[in-house]
Amino acid sequence: MSLGKVVFVPTISGPFLRESPSLWKQGKKYLNWWTRKSVFYYPYVLISYYYSKLNPFVVGNLNREYFEIPREVLVVGDSGGYTVYTKKVELDPADVALWQMENVDIAIGLDVPFGFTENVDIDTVRRHAKKSHNNYVIQLNTLYRHDKPVSFYPVLHGLHPKHIVEWYNIAIKPLLK
Repeated sequence: MSLGKVVFVPTISGPFLRESPSLWKQGKKYLNWWTRKSVFYYPYVLISYYYSKLNPFVVGNLNREYFEIPREVLVVGDSGGYTVYTKKVELDPADVALWQMENVDIAIGLDVPFGFTENVDIDTVRRHAKKSHNNYVIQLNTLYRHDKPVSFYPVLHGLHPKHIVEWYNIAIKPLLK
């Protein structure tokens, strides 16, 4: 079985988010991976909406410009769905989409995870899938009102086959019409 082209996409996190660029701009070689001045060059990066825009330890908007990410580097924009689950925060899908439109090449849908266990009742899966679907619709409507092309990838959830099928039928399948 072939998965086709699988690309590892490392995330900008940790000290990159808490320190000024002077941390990774030391000498002639940068201590990152996304510029030609890097110790090694790798043209893929993931940036999280929550951690780059709403993180309380961050001042300003940490975006493509701030990190000096060249246009030839593919930037994936995580929506922050995991943060919705772990930190119990509410994120505005339109604001997420506007940030993604300005900063990334691939936008990940703002999902509302129901947990990471098979022991979840089907009504909980349905509720979270519906909320995620509504977020995806808002994101898509926001993204496609503008001229900048951004690919959109909704998130599929579930550890149990019946949860995966239910999530797909509620959150994703209606988007394909």
